[in-house]
Amino acid sequence: MNRAFVSLYVLLVFSVVAVGWGTDKLWQVFNPAGEIEPFEQEFFAILEFELAAVPDEKIFERVVELNQELELHIDIYALDEFAQSSIAQDIAGGGLVALFDEQGGRQIYKQLAQRDWVVRVIKPSEIAPNYALYKNAFLIFFYLAIAVVVYFWVWPLSRDMRTLEMQTKNVGRDGVVDTVNLAPSSNVWSLANAFNVMANRVKELIHSHREMTYAVSHELRTPLARMKFALTMASETEDKTKLREHLASVREDVSDMDALVNQLLTYAGFEHGDPRINFQQGDLMALAENVVANLSPLQPNIAVSIHNELTSEPRCEWVLMERALHNLIQNGLRYGTSKLHITLSQTQQYYSVVVEDDGSGVPEDERARVFEAFVRLQATGAPKQSGFGLGLAIVKRIAHWHKGEVVVTESQWGGAKFTFTWPVTGF
Repeated sequence: MNRAFVSLYVLLVFSVVAVGWGTDKLWQVFNPAGEIEPFEQEFFAILEFELAAVPDEKIFERVVELNQELELHIDIYALDEFAQSSIAQDIAGGGLVALFDEQGGRQIYKQLAQRDWVVRVIKPSEIAPNYALYKNAFLIFFYLAIAVVVYFWVWPLSRDMRTLEMQTKNVGRDGVVDTVNLAPSSNVWSLANAFNVMANRVKELIHSHREMTYAVSHELRTPLARMKFALTMASETEDKTKLREHLASVREDVSDMDALVNQLLTYAGFEHGDPRINFQQGDLMALAENVVANLSPLQPNIAVSIHNELTSEPRCEWVLMERALHNLIQNGLRYGTSKLHITLSQTQQYYSVVVEDDGSGVPEDERARVFEAFVRLQATGAPKQSGFGLGLAIVKRIAHWHKGEVVVTESQWGGAKFTFTWPVTGF
């Protein structure tokens, strides 16, 4: 808004000055009122000589007599009457000043030498029949020139607005969301950037919705089929032991479905938008130990170690950081074989949490994809792992909210090494 206002204001001021100057020069070509002819100079010299000896109290009477004798239109004024006029300085210089009046009549002014009187002679216009036409033509030219300048300022703005309008209609009609590429000089460049942010967000949501729909239908189909089979078998058996086994299988499938729903709700909450984050200092080592204490009993065969290299208490959103640590450590316990190592460290610019295991690792060509929602990589020959492919996607979102990043590389034991970093300052 400010940019558009300033550019339009500067353009209008410059245009008015430039077009006004050009129009004035062009008008002087057609209407050279300021040029004094030699005979006019001689006439005023005679007139000034004639009035030089006339006393002030009789000068008006003498002017009336000259009008009658010469059949001219001569007026005389006191010099003070021109004090507030635009031609006062020119008249006071003693020279002849020529102007055209509204009817096209030529008016010539001259101050009498050594006296405070100004004589005006009105000469019938030689261009009177066309004067009004010329005047109106030049006025129309002036306003049309300003209109053309404004049009060329408005046209790019209108073009860019139409581009945004058409793209918005496309979004509403068929869901196609394409970014809008406008030049940085455009007055709606910031609006186009905001539209592109929205377009990318819509693309992410559409992609997430499709992935979620596929994942839910796929993940629910298997436990539902098992439940249907177990219920069918339970209804056909009279053996209480087998009946309990079938019911236990149903409860297990219900637990899987409940876990899926909880994961989906959690992920949907993280995808809803940027939350209000409250960054505070705290003990990251204590948080990591608490998460390990809660998760390590699930995989007692994996030895977990924590190495603390922090020299100060990090600033972060602790609820989100706990979720990130939980997902990273749970992922390491799920895919690790015998050991899991956690390193907490910092530099002058960044804090970092590193979680590395001795599992099969993540192939290099899959390391970017592993953070996408509903992606679960399966190592060749390894037993199928549980989970829904949402944990690392949530970690990536948390890293984004902390203005940091999370990457995966190869650990010192050949497994996966996840590094979560975020800036020391900037919150």
